[in-house]
Formats: sequence, structure tokens, C-alpha cells
Amino acid sequence: MNIKKNSPGYSLLGYTQKLSSKGFTLIEVLIAMAIFSIGILGVAQMQIMAIKGNATARMLTDTVVQATDQIELLLLRSYDHDDLTEGSHTGVAPAGYTLVWEVSDDTPVQGNKTITITATHTGINSNKSFTIEQIKSEIN
Repeated sequence: MNIKKNSPGYSLLGYTQKLSSKGFTLIEVLIAMAIFSIGILGVAQMQIMAIKGNATARMLTDTVVQATDQIELLLLRSYDHDDLTEGSHTGVAPAGYTLVWEVSDDTPVQGNKTITITATHTGINSNKSFTIEQIKSEIN
């Protein structure tokens, strides 16, 4: 048997073992698992960021709700109510929130009050505030 050194069937023992091309090698499986793992880590990171974004949006929405609830309550009160006297006032808010409003008499015109309310949520990493300005007219 005379096999050339560079031929496809060459081996040191003079014969070749026919390799099966069915299935995957260990290296192919490891590379596929590494690529898959990197992809899964990317998806997991996106999920974490989405959860944080949703939590922030919920906090901002709750802050807006606190401010709008307070402004509606103030608008329902009579023009000369103690909560609508000129100056700064503090309201009752759920834990983690503060409500502060400023009342200016005869602004922008005589017989009107400008109410500027600020609701603030104090979070672990940051504080978020929302401000509303509303005009209440004196109705005779």
C-alpha cells in the first residue's frame, strides 16, 4: 500500500480512520453555548433595565396623582379657606411624598389667587418633583 504523505487518506500507520460527519464536536458545542450565554445575559440586562424604568414611571405617575389630587381639593374649597391664604402651606401626603403649595393673592388680576403646588417623592436613589400652577377665581 503506497499512500502519499499529503494525500487525504494519509496517516502515520498507513491507514486512516473514517470520521463520521454526523453530530457536533465538543468545541462546536462549547462555542454555541458561549454565544447563547452572551445573548441570554444581554436579554437579562434589558429586563433589569425595563423593570427599573417601569418603577421610575410608576413613581412619577404617583407623584403627579398626589399633586393633582391636592390641587383639586384646593379648588373645591371656598375662596377664603385657611388653606388658600397667601403664603406657603404643607399638606398631608402618604409616606415618601411631600406636598407644598404657595398661594399668591390677586395674581394675575384682582380677585384671583394663583396656587402653585409641588409634590415630591423621596426615593432611595433620587427625588422626583412635579409642579402644577392653577388660578382660582373669587366667584360672587
